[in-house]
Amino acid sequence: MAGIIRNAKPSDVKEVMNFLADARVSNEGIEELIDFFVIGEDTQGNISSVLGFEPLQSIGILRSLVVHASVKEEELMMLFQHVYNLAKSKKLSTLMLITNKEVFIPLLELMGFEQISGDSIPKELENSSHVKHVGILNDVFYMKRAI
Repeated sequence: MAGIIRNAKPSDVKEVMNFLADARVSNEGIEELIDFFVIGEDTQGNISSVLGFEPLQSIGILRSLVVHASVKEEELMMLFQHVYNLAKSKKLSTLMLITNKEVFIPLLELMGFEQISGDSIPKELENSSHVKHVGILNDVFYMKRAI
């Protein structure tokens, strides 16, 4: 693997926000949630991938996955593994995600996620601004993974 994967730090906020904005992904709330983000960097120290989660009691809702085209599948899997480890260290029991991109489901299943129905969504997620925003999209898929 070229580069490194690491936990984000407060000093990364501006760079993460710019990386997300360049990809046209919402960077709302990043400043408050930076301790729940993981960054992949290339060999020059530039951000090549970002993934974070919003903690809601014992559940983390994944958000803001952006991956540069140069990132290989193995590196993406390592990014997810780093997020699992971070979530575990934060005492979370489950990670959940919402996507409207059906093409990603097989890859997410390979990483341990299982698809669930919208009726099975935990009540804790009702308070998430991210869930409210993404949930208004048509044809979304809900997935979860125990940590």
